[in-house]
Amino acid sequence: MESFLRYCKNYLRCLNQFTEVHVVLGNESADLDSAVATLVTALFLYQGRSGLNHVVLPVLNVLRKDFNLRTEVNYFLKDANISPDLLIFKDEIDLEKLKKDNKLFLILVDHNVLSLEQQLLEDSVVRVIDHHKPESKDRGERCDTTIEMVGSCCTLVAEKLFNTNPDIIDKQVAMLLYGTILLDTVCLSQEAKRLTSKDVEMVTKLETVLEDVKRVEIFEALQKAKFDVSGLTVNEMLRKDLKVIEGNGFRIAISSIPGPLEDLEVKPKVRDYLEEFLTQNNYHGLVILAVSFDNKTGKVQRQTAVYSTNPVIKEQIVATLQVAEEPQLELKPLNVRVADLVCFSQGNVLASRKVLLPLVQSVIQDPSFSNHVTKALKVEAEIPSVFVGCFSSAETKDDLGDFDPLSPEFGESNTNSPYSGSASATPALSLGIAGEPLSSQSSSTQNSCPYTPQNSFVDDSFDLNNAMMKHSSFLPSFNSRDMVEKIEKKRGKLAGFDRECEASGMRGLSFTPKNSFADCSLDLYEPPKVLTIESNELLEKVREKKASLGTHQQYPDEFQQDKNLLNVEEKVSHLFLELNTANRSEDSSDVSVGEISFDTSKSCSPGEVSNGSEVQPPENIHE
Repeated sequence: MESFLRYCKNYLRCLNQFTEVHVVLGNESADLDSAVATLVTALFLYQGRSGLNHVVLPVLNVLRKDFNLRTEVNYFLKDANISPDLLIFKDEIDLEKLKKDNKLFLILVDHNVLSLEQQLLEDSVVRVIDHHKPESKDRGERCDTTIEMVGSCCTLVAEKLFNTNPDIIDKQVAMLLYGTILLDTVCLSQEAKRLTSKDVEMVTKLETVLEDVKRVEIFEALQKAKFDVSGLTVNEMLRKDLKVIEGNGFRIAISSIPGPLEDLEVKPKVRDYLEEFLTQNNYHGLVILAVSFDNKTGKVQRQTAVYSTNPVIKEQIVATLQVAEEPQLELKPLNVRVADLVCFSQGNVLASRKVLLPLVQSVIQDPSFSNHVTKALKVEAEIPSVFVGCFSSAETKDDLGDFDPLSPEFGESNTNSPYSGSASATPALSLGIAGEPLSSQSSSTQNSCPYTPQNSFVDDSFDLNNAMMKHSSFLPSFNSRDMVEKIEKKRGKLAGFDRECEASGMRGLSFTPKNSFADCSLDLYEPPKVLTIESNELLEKVREKKASLGTHQQYPDEFQQDKNLLNVEEKVSHLFLELNTANRSEDSSDVSVGEISFDTSKSCSPGEVSNGSEVQPPENIHE
């Protein structure tokens, strides 16, 4: 194997000398099954080539810088004395140029359809060896295709070698195939439900070549290496075993990570890393498949998580996975404290990424999904990052026209409009965090972004420009004309004032900005009420009260004053007549005719009158 790989590295420098370049290409995850199948298949084809005018090259479908993320691949190849320096990665060969020169002959292993990024190479595919469900209907008609649902792609490769050229299966090649099949079938476990009789057959044949090998020891060593992500960051862990689904302009990443999802909680700023991962790679969503292995029970545990900054995409993927029937994933909500990450425990541990991949693929290929997301993105794009628009009363009547301060074009193109006010061209000035500070009164006339009050501050770590580019909205969208009318109507109801009232009538109220309103349930400014009682009504009540008392009883001497108060009808009537007569004169201004005003704020004796004059009570009325 090492000699073959050295030849390949030398051939890579002089490909123009060959008329045919046969490239064996694995899938984009570049896991152990894909890597070993690529290397062994290339060796097999190289040994069987018919002439010297063509070369066979194994190419790992991953960037060289990402190869260290495949921990189990690194471990197993080094254990087989294969140095990473002997390998060829996709960023080290120009496949598109070879296709243009009509030299490329492409052999796909461990996948049967090219990614969208490599779709230009489709016409160059001449052979496929895979154990996944066929995704191309006419693939078998155009090239030599071997697709069989076995536990590992290396099972099919081993079968071809044993049937056609068993001499190339030395101990090194046999161990590469043997360990890979064990890892993919969970050490030939029936519980994994992916094991087939052909997997067992190939393992048995390989053991005859290897002699004295222990399945469990090899499997556990590979399993330990695969799940060792202690030195990886969140971004590296997501790229470790990654496949990307593309269609209708959408890109969804499906990443398999070792260990439980709860491990993400202990990583700082994990939500920021997830968002950065989507942004850097232009992904619209991320599906995380967490796989852990319980050494005590020997059982595989699976968890699923969905993340997207677009709620429509996230909710649609989640809904599709939850209602899947063939097979059912048996998802149950899982509490993982990571913002915007929807997590589930997966009861059906047999449903691997091969099962989830077509489910997610069906989501983005659905035309209704595309239309729904497009509309949601359009609405989101129309919402500004910061609410803009404080209008004067003259602007809110009928002259708004088609001007919409919430439109995406509102900015530099509208700075000369009659509604631009004193808005600054720079975000700092618009926010009022630079230059002369704004007062609460002057802010109501500013047609600008909300300002920072003088007793507040903007954190230096806050990057306004990045925030405005990242977040397409902070506030929900609404029609500016309708909102202004609602605000004016609400303000007009305060304390009995309407829209037509003059500003002088509102001076008694505290200042309310034009884009705000005062709650009408407040009665702070309600005029004080004065209790008034008609004198005739009072006399009638006195008569009724006296009649209800009947003949009064004799009281002790200490209550004699209270007893005398019971016979006051004629005297009170006389007093009211004197008061009414006095009110008819020009000098009387405090007591109205026919009624008496009582000021309950201060007490007075029966001999005192509110107009300041003192009237002597009858001699038997006590003070």
